[in-house]
Amino acid sequence: MKARTTVLAFFLLATPVLSNAQVVINEALSSSGRVVGRGSASDWIELRNLGATPVDLGGYTLSDKKSKKGGWTIPRGTAVAKGGYLLIQCGGEGRGLRASFLLSSEGETIWLRAPDKGLVDSLKLPALRPGCSFGRASGPGNRLVIFENPTPGSANQATGLSGEAAPPRFSPPGGFYSENQLVSIVSDLPGSVVRYTLDGSEPTEAAPVYSTPLVAARARRTTQKYGNNREDGTGIQHYRFPDSLSYPTDRYSGERDFGFIVKAKVFQAGYLPSVSAASSYFIGMRKPDLPVVSLMTEPAGFFGAETGIYIQGRNGLETTFRGKPLTANWNRDWERPVFFEYFDEGAS
Repeated sequence: MKARTTVLAFFLLATPVLSNAQVVINEALSSSGRVVGRGSASDWIELRNLGATPVDLGGYTLSDKKSKKGGWTIPRGTAVAKGGYLLIQCGGEGRGLRASFLLSSEGETIWLRAPDKGLVDSLKLPALRPGCSFGRASGPGNRLVIFENPTPGSANQATGLSGEAAPPRFSPPGGFYSENQLVSIVSDLPGSVVRYTLDGSEPTEAAPVYSTPLVAARARRTTQKYGNNREDGTGIQHYRFPDSLSYPTDRYSGERDFGFIVKAKVFQAGYLPSVSAASSYFIGMRKPDLPVVSLMTEPAGFFGAETGIYIQGRNGLETTFRGKPLTANWNRDWERPVFFEYFDEGAS
Protein backbone atom coordinates (compact mmCIF):
# COMPACT_ATOMS: atom_id res chain seq x y z
CA MET A 1 0.00 0.00 0.00
CA LYS A 2 1.10 3.54 -0.60
CA ALA A 3 1.38 5.62 2.53
CA ARG A 4 3.17 8.53 4.04
CA THR A 5 5.80 7.69 6.59
CA THR A 6 7.84 9.27 9.35
CA VAL A 7 11.53 9.10 8.50
CA LEU A 8 13.84 8.90 11.45
CA ALA A 9 16.87 10.66 10.06
CA PHE A 10 19.07 13.43 11.42
CA PHE A 11 20.23 16.32 9.28
CA LEU A 12 23.33 17.83 10.84
CA LEU A 13 24.58 21.19 9.66
CA ALA A 14 27.23 21.96 12.22
CA THR A 15 28.84 18.51 12.37
CA PRO A 16 30.87 17.26 9.40
CA VAL A 17 29.10 14.43 7.56
CA LEU A 18 31.41 11.62 6.51
CA SER A 19 30.76 9.03 3.81
CA ASN A 20 32.71 6.05 5.10
CA ALA A 21 30.68 5.16 8.20
CA GLN A 22 29.41 1.59 8.54
CA VAL A 23 25.81 1.40 7.28
CA VAL A 24 23.81 -1.83 7.31
CA ILE A 25 20.37 -2.95 6.21
CA ASN A 26 19.04 -3.42 9.70
CA GLU A 27 15.43 -4.55 9.19
CA ALA A 28 12.87 -4.91 6.41
CA LEU A 29 9.19 -5.70 6.07
CA SER A 30 7.92 -7.19 2.80
CA SER A 31 4.23 -7.63 3.55
CA SER A 32 2.47 -4.93 5.51
CA GLY A 33 -0.47 -5.12 7.81
CA ARG A 34 0.71 -2.61 10.34
CA VAL A 35 0.79 1.18 10.53
CA VAL A 36 3.89 3.35 10.26
CA GLY A 37 3.72 7.03 11.08
CA ARG A 38 0.35 8.50 10.13
CA GLY A 39 -0.73 6.10 7.41
CA SER A 40 -1.01 2.50 6.37
CA ALA A 41 2.40 0.96 5.91
CA SER A 42 3.84 -0.26 2.64
CA ASP A 43 6.92 -2.43 2.39
CA TRP A 44 9.85 -0.73 4.06
CA ILE A 45 13.60 -0.96 4.58
CA GLU A 46 15.44 0.33 7.61
CA LEU A 47 19.09 1.36 7.38
CA ARG A 48 21.26 1.84 10.44
CA ASN A 49 24.51 3.73 10.86
CA LEU A 50 26.70 1.61 13.16
CA GLY A 51 29.54 4.09 13.00
CA ALA A 52 30.61 6.73 15.49
CA THR A 53 30.14 9.63 13.06
CA PRO A 54 27.23 10.83 10.90
CA VAL A 55 27.01 9.61 7.32
CA ASP A 56 25.69 11.20 4.14
CA LEU A 57 23.74 8.55 2.21
CA GLY A 58 22.99 10.77 -0.78
CA GLY A 59 23.90 8.87 -3.96
CA TYR A 60 23.78 5.43 -2.37
CA THR A 61 21.48 2.98 -4.16
CA LEU A 62 19.07 0.33 -2.94
CA SER A 63 17.91 -2.48 -5.20
CA ASP A 64 16.24 -5.86 -5.19
CA LYS A 65 18.54 -6.88 -8.07
CA LYS A 66 22.15 -8.03 -7.73
CA SER A 67 23.19 -6.08 -10.80
CA LYS A 68 25.22 -2.92 -10.17
CA LYS A 69 23.13 -1.15 -12.79
CA GLY A 70 19.94 0.66 -11.93
CA GLY A 71 18.42 0.60 -8.47
CA TRP A 72 16.83 3.43 -6.53
CA THR A 73 19.12 6.31 -5.55
CA ILE A 74 18.83 7.85 -2.10
CA PRO A 75 18.27 11.62 -2.53
CA ARG A 76 21.12 14.05 -2.02
CA GLY A 77 21.34 15.57 1.42
CA THR A 78 19.95 12.51 3.19
CA ALA A 79 22.00 12.05 6.33
CA VAL A 80 21.76 9.77 9.32
CA ALA A 81 23.38 10.40 12.70
CA LYS A 82 25.82 8.09 14.42
CA GLY A 83 23.89 5.10 15.68
CA GLY A 84 20.81 6.46 13.90
CA TYR A 85 18.22 4.96 11.61
CA LEU A 86 16.79 5.81 8.20
CA LEU A 87 13.39 4.41 7.25
CA ILE A 88 12.63 4.06 3.55
CA GLN A 89 9.28 2.94 2.22
CA CYS A 90 8.97 0.95 -0.99
CA GLY A 91 6.75 1.23 -4.03
CA GLY A 92 5.62 4.19 -6.04
CA GLU A 93 7.53 6.54 -8.30
CA GLY A 94 10.70 6.60 -6.24
CA ARG A 95 10.35 10.21 -5.12
CA GLY A 96 11.52 11.40 -1.73
CA LEU A 97 12.36 8.62 0.69
CA ARG A 98 10.31 6.03 -1.18
CA ALA A 99 12.14 3.40 -3.18
CA SER A 100 10.82 2.63 -6.66
CA PHE A 101 10.52 -1.14 -6.08
CA LEU A 102 8.45 -3.43 -3.87
CA LEU A 103 9.70 -6.33 -1.77
CA SER A 104 8.46 -9.84 -2.45
CA SER A 105 6.71 -11.52 0.49
CA GLU A 106 8.05 -14.80 -0.92
CA GLY A 107 11.59 -13.68 -0.10
CA GLU A 108 14.40 -11.89 -1.98
CA THR A 109 17.70 -10.08 -1.40
CA ILE A 110 18.10 -6.34 -0.84
CA TRP A 111 21.37 -4.72 -1.98
CA LEU A 112 22.87 -1.45 -0.71
CA ARG A 113 25.63 0.10 -2.83
CA ALA A 114 27.82 3.16 -2.41
CA PRO A 115 27.89 5.89 -5.10
CA ASP A 116 30.84 4.09 -6.74
CA LYS A 117 28.65 0.93 -6.92
CA GLY A 118 30.74 -0.85 -4.31
CA LEU A 119 28.68 -3.22 -2.19
CA VAL A 120 27.99 -1.83 1.28
CA ASP A 121 25.59 -4.48 2.61
CA SER A 122 22.95 -6.98 1.57
CA LEU A 123 20.09 -8.70 3.39
CA LYS A 124 18.45 -11.89 2.19
CA LEU A 125 14.81 -11.89 3.23
CA PRO A 126 12.95 -15.16 3.77
CA ALA A 127 9.26 -15.56 2.99
CA LEU A 128 7.44 -13.43 5.56
CA ARG A 129 3.89 -13.29 6.82
CA PRO A 130 2.00 -9.99 6.80
CA GLY A 131 3.14 -7.80 9.67
CA CYS A 132 6.39 -9.69 10.35
CA SER A 133 9.81 -8.22 9.61
CA PHE A 134 13.31 -9.68 9.24
CA GLY A 135 16.53 -8.18 10.49
CA ARG A 136 19.41 -8.09 12.92
CA ALA A 137 18.69 -8.82 16.57
CA SER A 138 20.19 -6.18 18.84
CA GLY A 139 21.81 -8.81 21.06
CA PRO A 140 25.35 -10.20 20.73
CA GLY A 141 26.25 -11.27 17.22
CA ASN A 142 23.40 -9.38 15.53
CA ARG A 143 21.76 -12.69 14.63
CA LEU A 144 19.31 -12.53 11.71
CA VAL A 145 15.81 -13.34 12.93
CA ILE A 146 12.11 -12.81 12.24
CA PHE A 147 10.35 -10.19 14.35
CA GLU A 148 6.65 -10.58 15.13
CA ASN A 149 6.65 -6.98 16.36
CA PRO A 150 8.64 -4.82 13.93
CA THR A 151 10.38 -1.69 15.17
CA PRO A 152 10.73 0.62 12.14
CA GLY A 153 13.05 3.52 12.82
CA SER A 154 14.19 2.33 16.25
CA ALA A 155 16.31 -0.34 17.91
CA ASN A 156 15.48 -3.93 17.06
CA GLN A 157 14.55 -6.41 19.74
CA ALA A 158 17.30 -8.51 21.30
CA THR A 159 15.58 -11.76 20.39
CA GLY A 160 13.47 -13.02 17.53
CA LEU A 161 12.26 -16.16 15.83
CA SER A 162 14.46 -18.57 13.90
CA GLY A 163 11.90 -19.15 11.20
CA GLU A 164 8.47 -20.50 10.45
CA ALA A 165 7.52 -24.07 11.25
CA ALA A 166 6.69 -26.16 8.18
CA PRO A 167 3.05 -27.29 7.98
CA PRO A 168 2.22 -30.88 8.96
CA ARG A 169 1.41 -33.71 6.55
CA PHE A 170 -1.46 -36.19 6.61
CA SER A 171 -1.19 -39.90 5.91
CA PRO A 172 -3.14 -41.20 4.09
CA PRO A 173 -4.13 -38.10 2.12
CA GLY A 174 -7.72 -36.93 2.01
CA GLY A 175 -10.12 -38.49 -0.43
CA PHE A 176 -12.85 -41.10 -0.85
CA TYR A 177 -12.41 -44.40 0.99
CA SER A 178 -14.66 -47.43 1.37
CA GLU A 179 -13.42 -48.22 4.89
CA ASN A 180 -12.45 -46.23 7.99
CA GLN A 181 -8.95 -44.77 7.89
CA LEU A 182 -6.33 -44.16 10.60
CA VAL A 183 -5.04 -40.65 9.89
CA SER A 184 -1.52 -39.79 11.04
CA ILE A 185 -0.32 -36.17 11.29
CA VAL A 186 3.42 -35.78 10.78
CA SER A 187 5.72 -32.85 11.55
CA ASP A 188 9.33 -32.75 10.34
CA LEU A 189 10.40 -30.26 13.02
CA PRO A 190 12.03 -32.12 15.96
CA GLY A 191 10.44 -31.42 19.33
CA SER A 192 7.42 -29.68 17.84
CA VAL A 193 3.81 -30.03 18.95
CA VAL A 194 0.96 -30.61 16.51
CA ARG A 195 -2.49 -29.32 17.47
CA TYR A 196 -5.66 -30.03 15.53
CA THR A 197 -9.38 -29.36 15.21
CA LEU A 198 -12.19 -31.42 13.68
CA ASP A 199 -14.75 -28.70 12.94
CA GLY A 200 -12.92 -26.53 10.41
CA SER A 201 -11.76 -23.94 12.95
CA GLU A 202 -8.16 -22.74 13.16
CA PRO A 203 -5.97 -24.71 15.59
CA THR A 204 -4.68 -22.53 18.43
CA GLU A 205 -2.42 -23.28 21.38
CA ALA A 206 -5.60 -24.30 23.23
CA ALA A 207 -6.52 -26.95 20.62
CA PRO A 208 -6.02 -30.68 21.36
CA VAL A 209 -2.48 -32.04 21.01
CA TYR A 210 -2.07 -34.78 18.42
CA SER A 211 -0.57 -37.95 19.94
CA THR A 212 -2.12 -41.00 18.24
CA PRO A 213 -3.70 -41.52 14.80
CA LEU A 214 -7.23 -40.22 14.37
CA VAL A 215 -10.04 -42.46 13.15
CA ALA A 216 -11.70 -41.11 10.03
CA ALA A 217 -15.04 -42.90 10.11
CA ARG A 218 -18.31 -42.67 8.26
CA ALA A 219 -20.73 -40.38 10.06
CA ARG A 220 -24.44 -40.06 9.49
CA ARG A 221 -26.25 -37.47 11.56
CA THR A 222 -29.65 -35.90 11.72
CA THR A 223 -29.43 -32.34 10.56
CA GLN A 224 -31.83 -29.54 9.83
CA LYS A 225 -30.29 -28.23 6.69
CA TYR A 226 -32.66 -25.29 6.51
CA GLY A 227 -33.28 -23.83 9.97
CA ASN A 228 -36.01 -21.44 11.07
CA ASN A 229 -34.71 -19.48 14.04
CA ARG A 230 -35.59 -16.10 12.58
CA GLU A 231 -37.18 -14.77 15.78
CA ASP A 232 -33.87 -14.07 17.53
CA GLY A 233 -31.85 -13.64 14.36
CA THR A 234 -29.74 -16.77 14.67
CA GLY A 235 -29.74 -20.13 12.98
CA ILE A 236 -30.03 -20.93 9.30
CA GLN A 237 -33.16 -19.61 7.62
CA HIS A 238 -35.86 -21.54 5.75
CA TYR A 239 -35.71 -21.45 1.99
CA ARG A 240 -38.70 -22.40 -0.16
CA PHE A 241 -37.88 -24.77 -3.00
CA PRO A 242 -39.46 -24.46 -6.44
CA ASP A 243 -42.35 -26.84 -7.02
CA SER A 244 -40.33 -28.53 -9.75
CA LEU A 245 -37.99 -30.08 -7.16
CA SER A 246 -38.97 -33.42 -5.71
CA TYR A 247 -38.49 -32.67 -2.01
CA PRO A 248 -41.38 -34.00 0.12
CA THR A 249 -41.94 -30.52 1.60
CA ASP A 250 -40.57 -27.07 1.00
CA ARG A 251 -38.44 -27.48 4.13
CA TYR A 252 -36.11 -30.42 4.49
CA SER A 253 -34.79 -32.08 7.62
CA GLY A 254 -33.30 -35.53 7.89
CA GLU A 255 -30.18 -37.66 8.01
CA ARG A 256 -27.15 -36.88 5.92
CA ASP A 257 -23.68 -38.34 5.46
CA PHE A 258 -20.87 -36.23 6.87
CA GLY A 259 -17.23 -36.25 5.85
CA PHE A 260 -14.39 -36.35 8.37
CA ILE A 261 -12.35 -33.14 8.30
CA VAL A 262 -9.15 -32.32 10.17
CA LYS A 263 -7.10 -29.13 10.33
CA ALA A 264 -3.67 -29.10 11.99
CA LYS A 265 -0.86 -26.68 12.79
CA VAL A 266 2.72 -27.11 14.09
CA PHE A 267 3.90 -25.20 17.17
CA GLN A 268 7.52 -24.94 18.32
CA ALA A 269 9.27 -22.55 20.69
CA GLY A 270 11.44 -20.07 18.79
CA TYR A 271 9.44 -20.45 15.56
CA LEU A 272 6.33 -18.91 14.09
CA PRO A 273 3.51 -21.48 14.11
CA SER A 274 3.07 -23.13 10.76
CA VAL A 275 0.26 -22.27 8.43
CA SER A 276 -2.62 -24.68 8.84
CA ALA A 277 -2.87 -27.85 6.80
CA ALA A 278 -6.24 -29.51 6.29
CA SER A 279 -7.68 -32.65 4.76
CA SER A 280 -11.14 -34.10 4.07
CA TYR A 281 -12.06 -37.78 4.19
CA PHE A 282 -15.27 -39.20 2.71
CA ILE A 283 -15.83 -42.66 4.12
CA GLY A 284 -18.30 -45.07 2.56
CA MET A 285 -19.71 -42.43 0.24
CA ARG A 286 -20.28 -42.92 -3.46
CA LYS A 287 -17.77 -40.85 -5.37
CA PRO A 288 -19.48 -38.75 -8.03
CA ASP A 289 -18.40 -39.05 -11.64
CA LEU A 290 -17.52 -35.36 -11.61
CA PRO A 291 -14.67 -33.65 -9.74
CA VAL A 292 -15.38 -32.85 -6.09
CA VAL A 293 -14.51 -29.61 -4.30
CA SER A 294 -14.25 -29.55 -0.52
CA LEU A 295 -14.36 -26.19 1.29
CA MET A 296 -13.35 -25.94 4.94
CA THR A 297 -13.78 -22.83 7.08
CA GLU A 298 -14.47 -21.46 10.54
CA PRO A 299 -18.09 -22.36 11.47
CA ALA A 300 -18.69 -18.92 13.00
CA GLY A 301 -17.88 -17.28 9.68
CA PHE A 302 -20.94 -18.94 8.17
CA PHE A 303 -23.30 -19.44 11.10
CA GLY A 304 -22.18 -17.20 13.99
CA ALA A 305 -24.76 -14.66 15.17
CA GLU A 306 -22.29 -11.77 14.84
CA THR A 307 -20.19 -12.94 11.88
CA GLY A 308 -22.20 -15.57 9.97
CA ILE A 309 -22.76 -14.73 6.31
CA TYR A 310 -25.48 -17.38 5.79
CA ILE A 311 -27.86 -16.30 8.54
CA GLN A 312 -29.96 -13.32 9.46
CA GLY A 313 -27.83 -12.89 12.56
CA ARG A 314 -27.54 -9.94 14.92
CA ASN A 315 -25.02 -7.82 13.04
CA GLY A 316 -26.75 -7.13 9.75
CA LEU A 317 -27.65 -4.24 7.49
CA GLU A 318 -31.21 -3.19 6.72
CA THR A 319 -32.73 -3.63 3.27
CA THR A 320 -36.26 -3.97 1.95
CA PHE A 321 -37.72 -7.43 1.32
CA ARG A 322 -41.20 -7.77 -0.15
CA GLY A 323 -41.92 -4.19 0.77
CA LYS A 324 -40.83 -4.58 4.40
CA PRO A 325 -37.54 -3.69 6.12
CA LEU A 326 -35.28 -6.67 6.80
CA THR A 327 -32.02 -6.48 8.74
CA ALA A 328 -29.71 -9.44 8.08
CA ASN A 329 -26.06 -10.46 8.15
CA TRP A 330 -26.33 -11.64 4.56
CA ASN A 331 -26.86 -8.06 3.44
CA ARG A 332 -23.27 -7.24 4.34
CA ASP A 333 -20.50 -7.39 1.75
CA TRP A 334 -18.48 -9.95 3.70
CA GLU A 335 -16.01 -12.58 2.55
CA ARG A 336 -14.65 -15.55 4.47
CA PRO A 337 -11.36 -17.43 3.98
CA VAL A 338 -11.72 -21.12 3.14
CA PHE A 339 -9.39 -24.08 2.70
CA PHE A 340 -9.90 -25.49 -0.79
CA GLU A 341 -9.42 -29.12 -1.84
CA TYR A 342 -10.01 -30.48 -5.32
CA PHE A 343 -10.53 -34.19 -5.99
CA ASP A 344 -10.30 -35.09 -9.66
CA GLU A 345 -12.88 -37.52 -11.00
CA GLY A 346 -10.12 -40.05 -11.67
CA ALA A 347 -8.58 -39.83 -8.17
CA SER A 348 -9.57 -41.41 -4.87
